[in-house]
Amino acid sequence: MFTRLIAAVSAGVFAGAVLADDETEPRPDGFVVPEPAQQLYDFLDDPALFSQPTLSPNGRYLAYVGALEGPDVEDDEDGEDLQRVLVILDLEATGDNTRRMMSLTDMRPTWLRWASNERLLMAASFEIELRNRRARRYYRDNPPRATRVLSFSSDLQGSPAILFSNGNARLQGSNRRLSSITDYLPDEPDYVIMPADYQGRNSLWRVNVVTGESEIYEQGTRRTVSWHTVDGVPVMRFDVSRSGRRMYIYSRASGEDEWVRTQTIRRRDIQEQQNQTDFEWAGQTGVPGEIYVRAQPGGSDFVGIHRYDLASGTFLETVAERDDYDIDAAFVSDYTGAFLGYSFVADRREFHFSNSTFGAHYRGLLNFFGDQIEVYPWSFGGDRMILRVAGPTEIGSYYLYDFEATHIELLSLIWPRAMEVQTFEMQPVSWTARDGLAVSGYVTWPEAGSGPDTPLVVMPHGGPEVRDSIGFDFMSQYLANQGYAVFQPNFRGSYGFGSEFMQAGHRQWGLAMQDDIEDGVRHLIEAGEVDPDRICLVGFSYGGYAALSGMARSPDLYNCAVAGGSVTDLRRFLDFKEDISDEVNEYWIDLIGDRRDSEQRPRLEATSPVNQAGMMRGPVLLYHGEDDRAVPVRQSRDMADALEDAGVPHVYLEEPEGGHNWGGTDENFRIAIENISSFLADAMDGSLETFEPVEPREPEDD
Repeated sequence: MFTRLIAAVSAGVFAGAVLADDETEPRPDGFVVPEPAQQLYDFLDDPALFSQPTLSPNGRYLAYVGALEGPDVEDDEDGEDLQRVLVILDLEATGDNTRRMMSLTDMRPTWLRWASNERLLMAASFEIELRNRRARRYYRDNPPRATRVLSFSSDLQGSPAILFSNGNARLQGSNRRLSSITDYLPDEPDYVIMPADYQGRNSLWRVNVVTGESEIYEQGTRRTVSWHTVDGVPVMRFDVSRSGRRMYIYSRASGEDEWVRTQTIRRRDIQEQQNQTDFEWAGQTGVPGEIYVRAQPGGSDFVGIHRYDLASGTFLETVAERDDYDIDAAFVSDYTGAFLGYSFVADRREFHFSNSTFGAHYRGLLNFFGDQIEVYPWSFGGDRMILRVAGPTEIGSYYLYDFEATHIELLSLIWPRAMEVQTFEMQPVSWTARDGLAVSGYVTWPEAGSGPDTPLVVMPHGGPEVRDSIGFDFMSQYLANQGYAVFQPNFRGSYGFGSEFMQAGHRQWGLAMQDDIEDGVRHLIEAGEVDPDRICLVGFSYGGYAALSGMARSPDLYNCAVAGGSVTDLRRFLDFKEDISDEVNEYWIDLIGDRRDSEQRPRLEATSPVNQAGMMRGPVLLYHGEDDRAVPVRQSRDMADALEDAGVPHVYLEEPEGGHNWGGTDENFRIAIENISSFLADAMDGSLETFEPVEPREPEDD
């Protein structure tokens, strides 16, 4: 049965796949991607041909969105026409009845979920038909879209039902997006609870998934923004005050009619909790007024999962907490509120489950795939589970696992050319910083491996309160394919290692945080694993700041730097954050420092790359989006002026209308990585001679 399943998927989903050309071809702008990175570069053009797989509750049916050769639904870069399809496989059928398929025409699916063993729900967006001629002309190049939920029978027979299809024009017109489901009803599988605006009020509706008809179930107020239910019964309602500064939480026990305001929370307090204690919703407990939160109560060094009382604003009990890593997500049943487990990141993301039997199966799967692979439990049904598998050596695949048979089979690659791409393992590395702090990171070694002739690209992450881990990273793999070792350090201030480690980076921009990166580089040099005369920095956002700071602090160690969307002037950056809100301002003062404090101001000035240009020697490539709302473009413009005044060889590229990323469009992302590649090829020796940048493109449409 599994052999037939894989054959069916391969025959259907992979139809029309185009393998990478063996020859290196120049891009339209004339840049030739260096071998052997061509196949990885071409991989950017691949659409996902297998997505959103989900199992029915009993595990019999597997649904997913695929793509076949067909009418002009979506054009890939090679001009191939792809037809998007919904597929349902009957995993227990034999013969020709194993697969049903339906074309999705111009719909763009956003999620698939089973409401019952017999009904599949799909949220999808589609173009809105415009009757007004002026509107059609205005939206000619970018027509507006609406989102609805469609309901299909498990055999895909008949036309799908469209939820909220009562014909209520007022309801339809005021809700362009009707794709949120508040609750499923296991005892009434033909119904779900959904929120929708009606007469200016966010209300709950009871919707029939077979007919699409809906009826109002619980009406909110004009200030209601969201709901929580238990077994379909509304038990919690969130209203915002008229000023928008407070959130009112109402609750009631099952069977009660009257809502009682149980808590008033300043939205500022919510923001402060999220910034300072990692306080966030993690799921319903099934008890009115109590929720699961992912948080870090006072006295705890690590983020865990806790029960939280909304009325008193107190933590009730710790549900899960580790003594080595922060918990980054909780898994809670949508139906019962039962706590199922959590995920955390050690070297790779892993999952811990409350059910010991399932936990044993999962640990066996981790061993099966090896330490370079992240195994993500994607969907459960009956005795089966879908796994999403990805890592440095596995770009992305879905597998089907049978608990009873302890049997695993490949369902599909996510992208057709994934097996054609050469990728490399990430090796964990640890070192001791000069002040004695234990620090760690990862190195992606090229095909030639480590050695005194291996050039090194140091790639500090952004944030800075995030972290790197073992996983597929396009930029590091792209550079490793060109012969560079890529070093990704988790310097102090990185998230996931506990609050003490993260807070050790507060107000250490350009100081101890930079020392950690440099000490890691020198550790690799002393081990004889990299060429000490060919080392460059590449970073974006905070990573760009670290790249520029490294060039100033250690001009004898680093030969060149690429800095995108970078903070370069700490005082002006703090000015910008102050204008956003008091909460945001307080967060960044805690992270960087207070520019108004006369004792801190000299440190902020001394550690701003814009004031350190005269200390730099090697060439610098700057990149910034014109409309970057996280780090103002002025930061890079001023840096370019400072480098010009200091006589430092540099190139500044600005993307028109670009945001806070390496290229706001697919084309500009390609241009960015082309420029990084050719810049490093020229500047790795510490001089700039042949680099001719390709300018980012103007957006084609307004």
